Amino acid sequence: MYYKITQEMFKINILFALIVLNIQYSSAQAPDSSIIDQTINNFLQTNNRDKEKARNKIIKLNPDFNNVYNRLKQGKNYSNEAVKGFFEHNFINNAGVEHPNLVFIPYKYDPNKKYQVKIFLHGAVSVWDMRRWVSTINRTDTVWNSINTINLYPASWTKSKWWNYSQYENISKLLEYIKLNYNVDENDISITGISDGGTGIYYLSNFYQTPFSYFLPYIGSMETLLYVTNKQFYLKNYQNLSFLIVNSRKDDIFNIDFVVPT
Repeated sequence: MYYKITQEMFKINILFALIVLNIQYSSAQAPDSSIIDQTINNFLQTNNRDKEKARNKIIKLNPDFNNVYNRLKQGKNYSNEAVKGFFEHNFINNAGVEHPNLVFIPYKYDPNKKYQVKIFLHGAVSVWDMRRWVSTINRTDTVWNSINTINLYPASWTKSKWWNYSQYENISKLLEYIKLNYNVDENDISITGISDGGTGIYYLSNFYQTPFSYFLPYIGSMETLLYVTNKQFYLKNYQNLSFLIVNSRKDDIFNIDFVVPT
């Protein structure tokens, strides 16, 4: 059976190795288990930038290896007070450009349960209004009461299209925020795109792959990337990725011949 190694699993494995290398066996009294548990939880709660400092605090406590391993295996504790329903979590890049992101958390979200995450990339990005697509989602529809997945709706527009590096920054930061604050099934994160959004998936999946279980580009165009970005692409980077690709022969914009297997 094939198991995907997620970023969180990789971090835990690194910490695991460091504990093995750094813990010194001594006759000193073991620290209080509640302190160890809190320190490990702080490590799991912190963002990637501060992981090393949090890791070193664990090592300095000289904890029992089995206790640390079991606590890491258990995972982080998520808050019962997490925001549910719709809200916006926007990202401002180094150039000062704000990126609107609409987030939906199930109304019956349970922090003790892992949730599938779905990211949706819309089409028609050649518009000047950055909030055009975020505002089109009907947040009052009663169907949301039965939705049990975490849904993310980033926005793209003329100044930040899906095939711009700024959108990689936006989407990766958005996903990092969600994983830090909500109980995510890291083996069930998908990204779907239609039209320009599908083209954006071909862009992202060529170098940004690890978080995703599968990619679903609908009526997108890999060929378009040859003209809209100067980034070097490598076809081999698409190997071993799970795609569901849908195109139409009646599409007057994107030529299906470029995506049909030969």
